[in-house]
Parts: sequence; C-alpha cells; structure tokens
Amino acid sequence: SGDCLRTESFDMKSTVLCLLALCLITEAKIHNVSVTGTITCGKHRQRDVFVELMERDFSPVNPDDLLARVHTDVMGEFRLTGSTEEMGQIEPYLRVTHTCGVKEGCTRVTEFPIPDEFVNGATYEMSYVVLDIIQKSDTENCDDSRHLS
Repeated sequence: SGDCLRTESFDMKSTVLCLLALCLITEAKIHNVSVTGTITCGKHRQRDVFVELMERDFSPVNPDDLLARVHTDVMGEFRLTGSTEEMGQIEPYLRVTHTCGVKEGCTRVTEFPIPDEFVNGATYEMSYVVLDIIQKSDTENCDDSRHLS
C-alpha cells in the first residue's frame, strides 16, 4: 500500500512538472494598438477630455491593463498607441471620461470597443466620437462631497 502512495505522489509531481514546462514553452506575444479620433458633444469638439486605451482582462485577480492615456487637444483630437504582452488574443477598448450630458459635479465613463482587425494592424481611425448618446454600459460618477457641508 505504501508503493501505491508513492506512485500517486510521483504521478502528481510529473503532472505539475509537465504543466510548468508547458507554461514556459508557451510564449506571450506583444500586441500593438493605435487609435485616433475627435471627441464631440452637442456637435462641438471637446478639449481636455480624458481618453484611455485599455485592454480587457477577464480574470477577477487581474484588472484591465492601461496601454496609453491622453487628454484631447484644443480641437478635441486624440492619438493613442499602446502595447501589451499577452498570451492569445487581446480585447482592446477606448475609455472616455467626460462631462457630456451629465449634471454639474458628475462625470460619465463611456467605453468603445476596438475591432480585432486593428490589433497589430492599421490605426483605428474613429473619426468623430459622439458622446451625446448614452450607452447602456456607461457609468456615471458624482462628487457628493460638495453637499456634505
């Protein structure tokens, strides 16, 4: 009966070693993404809007990766380029934090997916990014501290 336990222990060790070796063999790949566009609200270009190029991670212990960030220029335009090292495909998206269509003291976060064909490919030219339309996935944050005094 002791031989049986040693055999099971050996099989477990072999399995763990094989899995570790497999992880070392599998290499992560560098993925590149570039995005350009012009942020608008109410048919007006929006300056100084915070724009982030993100990569979605579906693991609860691994938050989404920030690839690049910028504020729009005086013409509401932005250009972002970022890269990440991941195994398999990535799911990049643009996250825009803005005040279009919200009450004073609040911000809204709107996310825009970036199509797969623009990963490791041409620049994704979004043209005009219209923030007037509230999307189901939008989140709104309000600073309630001004009401506490």
